[in-house]
Amino acid sequence: MKRSVFLLVLAFFVSAVSIVFGQESLTTNFQVKKILDAGKINAAIASLYADSAGNIFAGTYGQYLYRSSDNGTTWVQLKNGLEGKLAFNTVYVISAISDSSMFLGGSGNFLKSTDGGNSWNESFSTPYASSIASRDSNVFVATGGSILKSTDNGNSWNSVLNPPDSWFEAVLITKTGTVLAGDGNGDPQGRAGGIWRSPYGGDYLSWSRSNDGLIGMIGTIGDGTLDSNGNMAANGYNIWGFACDTSSGIVYAATDGEGIFRSDNDGESWMQVKGKTPMPMYASAVLSINGRVFAAFHHDIGTGIMGEGGFYFSDDSGNTWQEINLNEVGPYPVSVNCLYPYGKDRILVGTDGGVYIVQSTITAVSPTPSIVSTFHLSQNYPNPFNPTTTIQFSVQKRSLVVLKVYNILGQEVKTLVQGEISPGSHEIMFDGSSLPSGTYIYRLSAGNYTETKKMMLLK
Repeated sequence: MKRSVFLLVLAFFVSAVSIVFGQESLTTNFQVKKILDAGKINAAIASLYADSAGNIFAGTYGQYLYRSSDNGTTWVQLKNGLEGKLAFNTVYVISAISDSSMFLGGSGNFLKSTDGGNSWNESFSTPYASSIASRDSNVFVATGGSILKSTDNGNSWNSVLNPPDSWFEAVLITKTGTVLAGDGNGDPQGRAGGIWRSPYGGDYLSWSRSNDGLIGMIGTIGDGTLDSNGNMAANGYNIWGFACDTSSGIVYAATDGEGIFRSDNDGESWMQVKGKTPMPMYASAVLSINGRVFAAFHHDIGTGIMGEGGFYFSDDSGNTWQEINLNEVGPYPVSVNCLYPYGKDRILVGTDGGVYIVQSTITAVSPTPSIVSTFHLSQNYPNPFNPTTTIQFSVQKRSLVVLKVYNILGQEVKTLVQGEISPGSHEIMFDGSSLPSGTYIYRLSAGNYTETKKMMLLK
């Protein structure tokens, strides 16, 4: 197993990303809530899935599968039909092609459930299954040495790609219907890894290498190759995951050694997207929704090389990145293993420490051309409010402005503004729908100016 398990501290907090465009400041706030503690189930999270009814499924390293039907408040372990069928009791992937057909993969078997995960039956035996992609009647599975395809709801399977010396970790269907297969898992057997591509149409029997633009040493992690500094070589050709943006169709690849790559031409060629902020290089997963990209990184690549780990966000197709702090505590950097969309503006994040719901909101501060003579924070209106209210403030001169909301105990619950704001009058909406009723404090800081006011949320 490439990721280590360790106990983590339960956390609930807000991380803010601020971007300034000319005269408008946009702030993306991330509310992070842990909903499953790995320490309580003695297992790290390997895979995530959420069905159309909102049920959350968490595959684990060592403890089979867990399901929550109440947004993560309570969990039940599911292992009927899984016991004795998965090596190390590990679920590497879980997905569905319909409300009545769920699939689950690990080492040893690929299984199917038709009752919401309550029971599982073997679909086929396989050394390994780590990724599922489906559209219409086509279902593809990455099964170690081959890519399998089914056109009958998983009742029968055929191999469509099985080149020698390959080991597939990821499969994706792009917006156009092209299928991409990610090769290479960093073992010491001399597998070079990379990306295979099959354009839309036919039986997906026509495949070609699509490594143009990928960088990294030819060879694998663990094969003894050393870089110029005498360190063991990493390889950008090892593909751990794919994502296709839901609106633009831009494709992203998470690589084990060279970070995130992007393709603007349906996977024909690639470019590395580090952005202006340095990021870790050992990427485990990537997710892209309506132009917003989330990238996951793990701390241990399984060969004794320590990565940095972490969780990053970009709202400009990977040109710039900001870290989202999960506030995990332990002997190693945070190891993020998997991502999955969960309703509007929310994603599920699986780590060595558990499962998190990360919710984002974008607020805009637009100045008016009015001239003001002082800094000022106004009383919110309406007040009391449920669940939204407007906060107005004035900025005398261009300044670094911070506007935060705290509960009555002085604990920060949301960052509304954090960035450089131009002079003038501004207003911003505060949404308290995720907070309990009570008194809250909001504070404006700009240079040497600080002002605090109270507001009441009544539900």
